[in-house]
Amino acid sequence: MIPELDAGFAALPVDDATKAAARDALAHWRTAARFAEYRPLLDALIARRRFALLLDCFYRRIPFGTGGRRGPVGVGPNRINPYTLSTSVQGHVAALRQRYGATAELAVVIAWDVRVFHDLRGELGETPSPLRGLSSRDLGWLAARVYLANDVRVHLLPPDDPSYLSTPELSFLIRELGAAGGLNVSASHNHPDDNGGKFYNSLGGQEIPPADEELATIVEQVDDARLISLAQALDSPLLCPLAPTVRRRYREHNLRLLPPDGPRQARIVFTPLHGTGSTTVLPLLQEAGFEVEAEPAGLPADGAFPTVPFRIPNPEVPQSLARASRFAQARGAQLVLATDPDADRLGAMAPDHEGGWRPLTGNEIGALLLHRLLPRAAAAGPPEEGRRPFLVTTWVTSRLHERLARAAGIGCVSTLLVGFKYIGEVLRQIEEHGEYVEVGWGRTLRARLDDFLLATEESHGYLLTAGLRDKDAAGAALLLAELAADLHARGETLPDLLLQIQRTHGVVENRLLSLVLQGATGLQTIAALLAALRQAPPAAVDGTPVAEVVDWQDEARFGPFLSGTDRGARNVLCFLLEDGSRITLRPSGTEPKCKIYVETAGPPHEPTTPLATVRAAQARLAARATQLGDAFVLLALRSIGREVPAAALRVSDLVPLELRVWVVTELLAQLLPHLVAAQGQETSRDQVQAWLDAQLRPCGSDARQLVAAGLRQAAAEAPGYDPATRDLLAALLES
Repeated sequence: MIPELDAGFAALPVDDATKAAARDALAHWRTAARFAEYRPLLDALIARRRFALLLDCFYRRIPFGTGGRRGPVGVGPNRINPYTLSTSVQGHVAALRQRYGATAELAVVIAWDVRVFHDLRGELGETPSPLRGLSSRDLGWLAARVYLANDVRVHLLPPDDPSYLSTPELSFLIRELGAAGGLNVSASHNHPDDNGGKFYNSLGGQEIPPADEELATIVEQVDDARLISLAQALDSPLLCPLAPTVRRRYREHNLRLLPPDGPRQARIVFTPLHGTGSTTVLPLLQEAGFEVEAEPAGLPADGAFPTVPFRIPNPEVPQSLARASRFAQARGAQLVLATDPDADRLGAMAPDHEGGWRPLTGNEIGALLLHRLLPRAAAAGPPEEGRRPFLVTTWVTSRLHERLARAAGIGCVSTLLVGFKYIGEVLRQIEEHGEYVEVGWGRTLRARLDDFLLATEESHGYLLTAGLRDKDAAGAALLLAELAADLHARGETLPDLLLQIQRTHGVVENRLLSLVLQGATGLQTIAALLAALRQAPPAAVDGTPVAEVVDWQDEARFGPFLSGTDRGARNVLCFLLEDGSRITLRPSGTEPKCKIYVETAGPPHEPTTPLATVRAAQARLAARATQLGDAFVLLALRSIGREVPAAALRVSDLVPLELRVWVVTELLAQLLPHLVAAQGQETSRDQVQAWLDAQLRPCGSDARQLVAAGLRQAAAEAPGYDPATRDLLAALLES
C-alpha cells in the first residue's frame, strides 16, 4: 500500500474497479524482480503526483487492436515497452503454432521504422529509465530473440545494415518468401513518443474477424516470453538476414506498374518526412526516370521528426508538406510527394490555378489514380463472363470514386469498413472464390484477381497490385508522377484535372473531424457517445432532416457478429440526410479518438460548364461540409450532456477535446490581463509570448498554430477583448 498513491487515485473521476486494477498492476511492477529496473521511475512519478498518468499506464493491458498493439512508449502494461512487445510476440508464436501445428517449420519477416523514444511529451521526467533511447530497431531485435527462442525462422535486415524496412516491403516479402506471418515495429504516422507492433498473416495483411479475435485472445493470455540473448540470436541458424537481391524484388514489382514508354518529364520534389520512404519511393521514382529531388531537411532518417510541424509526420496533415512545397516552388517543380514513416501512405501537393500550391486530399489522389487507370481497363476490351476490372474502397471514402467506376462500367466494392485488412479480404475472396458479396447491400462482384485495378481509402492509402495486401505509397507515387508528367506536357495541372473530373461526375466534398478523448475517461466518453446516438438518433442535423440511419451493428441487415472484434469494428453509425449529404461516426481502431466523416455532393455538370462554375460549387459544398460537421459534433456531445463552445472546434482536432475547451475558456480568460499589461507596456510582448508558450505546452509542438483559429474566434466573442487587444493577440499567435 502506498498512501499517497491511494489518495491520488481516489481523487480521479473513474470507477473503483479501474482504480483497483491500476493499483494492483502498479504494485506488481514495483515489486516483481523482472521489473526492478522500472522501480526508480515509478517512485519518481508517485513523488511527482502524476496519478492520472500512472492510472492510465496501469489500469489495463494495452489492447491488442487492429492487428497489434500501438500507443505511447512508457512504463506499465498499458504502454509500449519491452514487456508488452515481447509478450505480444510470444502470443503470436502461440497462435501460429495453433494454426500450423507444434512441429511445423515456421518463418516470419520483421520490419521496423525510424522511431527512437526521447520522451518529447515530458511524461517521465528526468529520472533515468530503460525506456529512454528505445528504438524500433531495438524492439525489432527483441522480437527476433523471442521468435528464435521458439524455433521460428526470422527474416530481417542484417545486423550491420543501418536502414529500415517499410510496411509495403514487409507485406510483399511475407508473400515472396512464403512466411507464415510478420511483424512491423512502427507507430506509422503517430507522435514520436509512440510505437507499436503490428502482426501480419501469410497473405501479407492483417487478420479480420473472427481470426483477429482468436489471435488477440491468445496474445492477451500471455504474461511472459521465452527469450534468447542477442549473441545467441546472431549465431542462430534460423536467423536469415535479408539480402539486397531479395529487397530488390519489391522495387521490380512496382516498376512493372508503369509502361516503359510512358511520360516522365515532370520535376518532382519528394519528402519521406524522416521515414523509410527514402529507401522505397525515392529510388523507385529515380529508377523509373523521373526528375526527382529530395527536400533536404526531411530526408535524414530521424524518429524525432524534427522538421515536421506538430511532430506528426502524416501526409494527411497539409502542414507536413509545407516545407517541401516551398522547396518545390523554388525549383519550378510540378509535384510534391510525401510519405509517412513506414511509407504506406502517400501525400501530395500540386500547383493550383492561382499560381500557388495546394495539398491534395486522400480522396482527390484516389480519384486521380482511378482516372489514370480507367483507360488501361478499357483497353483490355469488354469484360468476359464472370470477370471485370474492379475498384475496392471503403464506406467513408469519397463517392466520387464510385461515380467514376460506375460510369466506366467497372466493378466496384465501396461499402467496406475502415481498415486495409478488409480490402485484403476482398482480394482473398476474389482469388479463392471468384466473387465478393457485399453483405447488407445486396450486391455481388464477380471477377478474377488479375482484374484488380485499384484499392483506395480516404486516409491516403492506395494499392495498385494484388502482389501486396497492404497499402503502398510507392506504386501510387509512380502512377501520380506519370499523370503529372502527362498533364505538364499539355500545360495542365492535377487540380485542373480534378475540376474536369468533377464537372463530368459531380462535385463531392469530404471532411474528416476528430475528437481526441484521452485516457480511461476518454474511452468511456466515446462509448457513451456512440450509445447515446444509437439509442436516440437525431431527426435532423443543422436543420436538414435525417432520411436514414445505417447502423453496422444491425444484425438483421449485416448479419450476426462473428466475434467481439467484429462487434467493435462494426461500431459505426451513418446518418444519410435528405439533401444527399452523409455523416459517419466511428471510434478509431488505433488511437483514443472518435472520427466523424462528412460528405456533401452535387450533380454532374454539362460538358460546356465553365470550370469557374465548378470551382464555385466546390466552395459551396466545402462550406456546407464544414457547417454540417460542426453542427454534428456539437449535437453529438450534447447527447451525452457535454456543452462545448463553438470556438473550441476551431482549435485543431490534433489537440485533445478537454484542452480545446480549456484553451478558449480558461486560458483565454487568463491571457487577457497579460495582454492588457503589454498594451500598457507594464510587461513586454516577449514576456507574454513566453508565458503563452508555457501554458500551451500540453497542446503539443507548434502549439500556437494549433490553437490560433480557436483563440481568435473566442476572443472575438469574449467580453474585455476590444479591437486593440484582439490585434495584439493575433500578432502574438502569428509571430
